[in-house]
Amino acid sequence: MTPVPSWKPNPLQQKLLDACLLEDAQAWQAWKEWCDQIDVDAIDGGSYRLMPLAWKRLISKGAEDPSGGRFKGVYRRSWYHNQLAMARTADLIGKLTAAAIPAMLLKGAALTVANYQDPGVRPMADIDVAVPRRLARQAVEALTQAGWTPGATPLTGAHNTGAVASSGWKVGPRPLSAFDEVYFCARHAHGFEEPTGLNVDLHWCLFQGNGDPGIDDEAWAGARPVTFHQSQVLVPEAAVHLLLLVAHGSRWNPTPAIRWIADAVTLIRSEAEIRWDRLVAEARSRRITLQTLEMLGYLEERFKVGVPADVMAELRATAVSRRERAEYRVKSSQPGVRLGLHELRWLRERHRLLRKNEAGSQTPGFPTFMRHVLDAPSLMQLGAYAASELTRRVRGSAQDQAGPKGTSA
Repeated sequence: MTPVPSWKPNPLQQKLLDACLLEDAQAWQAWKEWCDQIDVDAIDGGSYRLMPLAWKRLISKGAEDPSGGRFKGVYRRSWYHNQLAMARTADLIGKLTAAAIPAMLLKGAALTVANYQDPGVRPMADIDVAVPRRLARQAVEALTQAGWTPGATPLTGAHNTGAVASSGWKVGPRPLSAFDEVYFCARHAHGFEEPTGLNVDLHWCLFQGNGDPGIDDEAWAGARPVTFHQSQVLVPEAAVHLLLLVAHGSRWNPTPAIRWIADAVTLIRSEAEIRWDRLVAEARSRRITLQTLEMLGYLEERFKVGVPADVMAELRATAVSRRERAEYRVKSSQPGVRLGLHELRWLRERHRLLRKNEAGSQTPGFPTFMRHVLDAPSLMQLGAYAASELTRRVRGSAQDQAGPKGTSA
């Protein structure tokens, strides 16, 4: 049996999404059915992240609030947190601009500014800010000089601090000196935190797993300015941003990733023009045609968002390699050994790419490369961590794989 990809909502989640996104009469009926079936004290994390949108769309207009008023508080907290976060982000953007570094908001922050038009309806655990790949080092320096502290660099998707502790690996902030060409080639982003607790993901590649030289050039060229705290900031053009939501939403997350649906529907409905040919071209170049076809097909079937039939035909006619199919299955499923092997293969390819460039003779061997990318204290501790993590994945520990209930923007 083919596993259900993590981006698909279950029946109860679907009712909530219908309530948030369908026409009024259908939305009110879906909300009533959801309220009749839901246990307010057992709402999953993905549905809980939709509560501010549901409150704004329905409860504020007189619909039943099964929480006895708590959902209003969820909206207010989201509004307050986002206002503070966006103000601090505006300060950060100002510092990047002063250093002649262009900045682009992504995902939740960009949607809040350009599409949702309400800072309360779209909760954000962090803010995603992108800078051009060539200016990544300067951007890191600008952040650290402004008081932002780099986070640690664990294995992607591991969420297993036990394996780190058992190896004697003391995880801490990544040193400024460790942000170099090797790291920028191997990763797409890094998290930073400022003293107030706000977290920012600094991207030098727009899409995770798409770090080839020049792959983001057209996306930067097509970015558009929007008003942001009495100044301007870039956001991706609609086609690229929609594809980014699809790519991010297709990846497994311990918190159900159903928010991508509300984000994508809101983006499509609020944009005057979407260059669908750009979306198809970007999906092909980034080897994410399969999930783009399936996920846009779901949006069109369920919410009639207006995806052109010829766009679906072009996606359907695109040749999809066995590797692309395998990567889609692995990334949309709960992390296991296959995802670990995929991560290892990706890092091996990045290592080979570094060896081919002009500085290739200075690129360390693969074990040392891995140690540097993961900021491991030693090769021995890296090996101990890898062995512990492999054992956990083989055993399929559901508790460890679920990890902390954090979210990403």
